[in-house]
Amino acid sequence: MFRKWKSVYRIEGVFIQQVRMNIFAVMEIEKIIGQNIERIRKSQGLTQKMLCEKADLMQARLSELENGKTPPNVKTLEKVAVALAIPLAELFRDTTKANQSLLDKLQAIEALPKEKRKSLLMTIDVFLKEHSDLKRGRKKR
Repeated sequence: MFRKWKSVYRIEGVFIQQVRMNIFAVMEIEKIIGQNIERIRKSQGLTQKMLCEKADLMQARLSELENGKTPPNVKTLEKVAVALAIPLAELFRDTTKANQSLLDKLQAIEALPKEKRKSLLMTIDVFLKEHSDLKRGRKKR
């Protein structure tokens, strides 16, 4: 059990360091994710309300995601991808080469065993919540 946790922690530590170094790239990806959600939703002829019903989301949350105003969490993105019947990676599709390393990490995360992936994704969500002030340009005190 300890080895398993240590392995996950090491993976998480590496990923979190990359997020810290690429926080602005992450913010750009949030915008791209939102644009992709909106583009795919509209291409399928869905309104925000219809997608919210399929994905079990509040419409305000979806609107914030589509406009890049709130950081997406992994569970929400999974719900949206399932509701749109697309792979999760499709939401990241139009990223630039500068963001390719983050996409590579996403693919590596998806390849992890279920329990390790779940632990890592929870850690990422906690990190992003704790550092949401960086997106607004303020430092934590």
